[in-house]
This record gives sequence, C-alpha cells and structure tokens, in this order.
Amino acid sequence: GPKVSFSCRGAASGPAPGPGPGPGPGPADEAGSEEAGPAGEPRGSQASFMQRQFGALLQPGVNKFSLRMFGSQKAVEREQERVKSAGAWIIHPYSDFRFYWDFTMLLFMVGNLIIIPVGITFFKDETTAPWIVFNVVSDTFFLMDLVLNFRTGIVIEDNTEIILDPEKIKKKYLRTWFVVDFVSSIPVDYIFLIVEKGIDSEVYKTARALRIVRFTKILSLLRLLRLSRLIRYIHQWEEIFHMTYDLASAVMRICNLISMMLLLCHWDGCLQFLVPMLQDFPRNCWVSINGMVNHSWSELYSFALFKAMSHMLCIGYGRQAPESMTDIWLTMLSMIVGATCYAMFIGHATALIQSLDSSRRQYQEKYKQVEQYMSFHKLPADFRQKIHDYYEHRYQACVTSGQIPGAAVIKSLKQQQFTLFGEVNNREGRKSEIEVSEACAPFRGCRGGPVLPLPASGVARGLGILGLEEGLRDHDAGGRGMEGQALWFPADSLKARCQRHLFPLGAGPHCAEEDTKGLRGETVPKVGCDGSKGLICALMSLLQEIVNFNCRKLVASMPLFANADPNFVTAMLTKLKFEVFQPGDYIIREGTVGKKMYFIQHGVVSVLTKGNKEMKLSDGSYFGEICLLTRGRRTASVRADTYCRLYSLSVDNFNEVLEEYPMMRRAFETVAIDRLDRIGKKNSILLHKVQHDLN
Repeated sequence: GPKVSFSCRGAASGPAPGPGPGPGPGPADEAGSEEAGPAGEPRGSQASFMQRQFGALLQPGVNKFSLRMFGSQKAVEREQERVKSAGAWIIHPYSDFRFYWDFTMLLFMVGNLIIIPVGITFFKDETTAPWIVFNVVSDTFFLMDLVLNFRTGIVIEDNTEIILDPEKIKKKYLRTWFVVDFVSSIPVDYIFLIVEKGIDSEVYKTARALRIVRFTKILSLLRLLRLSRLIRYIHQWEEIFHMTYDLASAVMRICNLISMMLLLCHWDGCLQFLVPMLQDFPRNCWVSINGMVNHSWSELYSFALFKAMSHMLCIGYGRQAPESMTDIWLTMLSMIVGATCYAMFIGHATALIQSLDSSRRQYQEKYKQVEQYMSFHKLPADFRQKIHDYYEHRYQACVTSGQIPGAAVIKSLKQQQFTLFGEVNNREGRKSEIEVSEACAPFRGCRGGPVLPLPASGVARGLGILGLEEGLRDHDAGGRGMEGQALWFPADSLKARCQRHLFPLGAGPHCAEEDTKGLRGETVPKVGCDGSKGLICALMSLLQEIVNFNCRKLVASMPLFANADPNFVTAMLTKLKFEVFQPGDYIIREGTVGKKMYFIQHGVVSVLTKGNKEMKLSDGSYFGEICLLTRGRRTASVRADTYCRLYSLSVDNFNEVLEEYPMMRRAFETVAIDRLDRIGKKNSILLHKVQHDLN
C-alpha cells in the first residue's frame, strides 16, 4: 500500500482553532495575552501557541493516511473542526498523538506478555529493585492508557462515523473493554501485599508467608489479560493501514498467528514449571524426577519450553511421560491448544497459497469441468488436444492482458441487472426501474435532489466484488438507512466509505446536471451526488478505469483510437468483449449476416474473398465494420493465421456509440470504402452515405 507519513505539521495546517471548548485558546487566554513573559513575548500568546501545537497533535493531520481514510482534504478539515467542538482534550483515534501512544503501548504489551510470566515463574525474589521498577512503570503506563481511552474517539465498526462525544465515549468504553483493561492494569499483587503487611507486620515470619507469596504470583497473572489489548491494537492497525483483502493481509495474518503460537508456547512452558512450584515440587513431578529443583532459571525455562513445545506439536512428552495427575492434565491442555493452533495455521496457510494464484486455480476448476464433459461424450483425442490448447492459450491471454482481475467487476457493474428503484408516486406506490449503467452512464448523474434506494441484494453483490466492506449495506444513523430491504444512498457515511476505497487521494468522479429516463419513460428522481461524488458515479468511473487499463495496449496500437476523442474511446472500450481464436478458425464468413466487428489486440488474420484477393491484418487493425455500417452481409471471410486475441463489438453497441460521435462514423465509412476498393468491391449504399455526410 501507499507509504503513510504522520506529521503534526499537516494537522496544524488546517483552520486555526477558534475560541471554544476545544484545545484552542479561549477567552481567558486572550485576556491574559497582554502580560509580557520573560522573553519579551506576551505570556498569553505563548500559552495559546502551546495549546494550538498540542491541540494539533490530538487532531488528524492532512497526510496520505488521513486523505485515504476521509477521502479529501476538506473532509479532514471537517474532522478537525469536529474534534475542536467535541470538548476539551478529546483525542481523535487517527491523530498523531494516538498513533505514537499506541505504538508505545504496543511495545509495553509485548514486553509484559513475555517478561511477566518468566518473572512470576522462575524468579524466586520478586522484590528486587529492577523487577519492582519494571512493574511500576508498566502499570503506570497502562493506567494512563486506561484514562486516555475515556478521552479517545471510538470508530464504530461497519460505519465511518467516529464518536467524539465524551459521554458516548464513556458509555461505550464502560460497556465493552473497561473491566478487562481495569483488572489487567491494577497492581493487585502489590495491593494485596501492602494490605497483608499492614494487618500483620510479622506475616513474613510465619507459616502464612509462603502461601501469601504463592497467591500474589497468581494475582500477578492478571496482567496477562493485557493480551486482549494487544489483539485489539493489531486488528485496529490492520484496519487503519487497509490490510484486509490483499496478499499482504494474508501474510500478515500468518505472521500474527505464528507469533501468537510462539507466545502460547512461551506461556505453556512457564505454566509447566509454575504448577509444580506452587505444589512445592512433589516427588513425581518432572522437575523432581530430573533433579532440577535448584538449577538456574535459564536451564529450567529451556527444559520447560521444550516440554511444552513437544506437547503442542504432538511429537512426544518431552524427556519422559507424565507421571503425576497434575502433569497429565497439563499435558492434555497443551495438546489441545497445540492442535487448535496447528489447525488454524493450516487454514491460514491454505488461504495464502490459494490467494497466490487465484486465476490459475479458477482456470483449473473450469477446465476440470471441460475434461469431464469431453470424457462423458468420448471426444477424439485430437479434438480434446485442440480444446486443451484453446483453453490454455485463452488463460495465458487473459492473464497477460489483465482480463481476469477486471472480468468480475465488469460483469457485476455492466452485465448484471442491478436496478435502482425510484419512488415516482408514493401515494399510488408506482416505481420506475432503470439499470445502473443507464441511470448513470459516463458523465451522467446529478446533484441536489432526492436520493434513490438501492436493493440490499444488489449492493451486496456489487460492493462485495469490488472488495468493499459489508458495512456499506448496514444502516446509517445520519441517512435514511435500511427501509424495505433497500439501502438509501448516498448517505454521508456510505459516500465517505465508498470514496475512501475507490479514490484514496480524494479524487472522485464528476457528475453533470442531467435527468435520466426510466425504461417506462417516467422521469427518475435525481441521484444525490453531494460534491459530485455519488456511489453510482463512483462505480461507473471505476468501470471505466478498469476497462481503459485492460485495453491500454489496444488503444496504443490502433491509430483510430490513438487519435480519437478520449470520451469516444472510453465509450467504445466499455462495450468490448474479449475473444480468442485458434489458427485456422474462421472468424467471419463471406455472405453471412454480420452482427459484430473485431479489433485485433494480438495476432494475424487473412481477409479472403471469392476473387482470391487476400489481405493481411495484424495488431491494431480492425475488421467487420462494413456490414455494421450498411446492415448488409459480409463481403469477405476472415481467417485466423495465428492465435488471435480480439475484442468484439456488437452492432447495437456500435450504432449506439456512433450516434453520439458522428465524426467517428465518417472515419469508419472512409476506411470501409478504401478496403472495398482494395478487394475489388463497391458498395453503393456506403458510397451514398459518405456523399450524404460530406454534403
């Protein structure tokens, strides 16, 4: 993905904070600005400057990351204003301060989850200065994080709205993760020791001392609940950096899973020694059997980790089989955890392997059906080989020309019957239906009118293929939401989410002021494209981008397209269909009714006539347009001399495009007359059309 840079200067570049409840200067600051400081500057001015700088850290900055999240610089500036108006010291979840704080807490969490189990299990003296300092510093940071969570905005899943109201933040946090975070942050073990020591100052001189120490070790394990924070932070960063659907996300998930498995092995190794230690090392425990009670902590940890990994990987019991009932139960627990992790690892690895070459996998699945068909009908071997060569060459052509990645999107946006339902008369309940491609063709659409509801099933298929989140189908608190199984759009959150995924840097499509007509002739309400960035316009613009990219080589090699109006090229390309022909195949035959014309992306064809006049066409050429212009029969046959990758255009689409660009029709007619002369044929209808156009 794009490199994300965090800079407080970007946040400060927004509108200057005004007087109000936010971190900016208030009336008191202005009143005190007359007092001079020691450096000769007004003290109020210095305080106001510091507040603005610190307040900028609490707001999202104008950088690549925030532009991708919110869609445009204006949207980021609006979010900055929301932070200022939310209240004093409200922290935006995408601010620079929160980013660096979360990164610091991530390091503390990893250190705690690794060091604390070792200290509790293998360190006999937990009252040393380094250990106490480590615990006190860690607990202090986690308590500070607990407090900051009450002032940090919350991103609602499946919605782009970010909660910045302090009361809503508090209620949301108290209902979710507060209890777990509070228990894992409070130093319960030290509090227990202080209370016990205050009640009985001779506690360490009695027989209760050992039991109290053991109990405090168990209480110290509550800090391991910080694992929940680690998981939440990792998931949040995956969402922030948009690592959800691509190959990097699969690799990241496997790395996270391996790290989690190693952490569980580490914990299990500590547990293998902690339980016998709490039992005063009975004779039949593995520590006593191996005579390792008084060994160093590093040696004990190594043997315990080896024993735990042997159980979790299901390769044995370690140095010997368990003998005590406690060891037996610990071994079973280790095996269950290890088997679960192993199954998860296999699942993630399988998903990663499949995602590495998904197009080849789809091809193999489809060709397997073809093989079953050929086997069932007992086709000859040479015919089977010819079919195999065709499919293999078509697969390679699709991969090199970029057809497979865009095929699903194009099919979804252009061919499937996604229908918009517009309320024409609410009282009578009549509705008009228009296809998406007709409702918002290139450079169509509108602004400032009632919105149209999109059926939930249609938007589910379309946005799912595009890789957008399922939350786009959910209701929006600020818009119409779900009504009658239809999603009213474009609601603010829906547009922002769609804009963020389709146009990372905020550059969206533009819709002109134009009404559309339904299939039945009714006037369809205008689509609300606030800022000319409606959902349908975005989808159609995306379709154009995909087609233009896939056909870029065709456009570059064809003079007709290279010198034509870009709007004509786009309109033409969106209607092309990719086809592959083998050597010797007749693409068209003389005398038949023509319904298509063809553009050659790669390959060589021969134009054959009954008069034995042969003409070769290759990359960048086109043929078959004559009968489309005259609505007559084919004047020649065309045979593929090599494997040919062609794009076909139907007669209906051909005439539809040329009606909007009459000058291009003249260009086609001129080339057609020249070709008829070269093969020794004349066409009076075509000549009459050309003369009529010239006059």
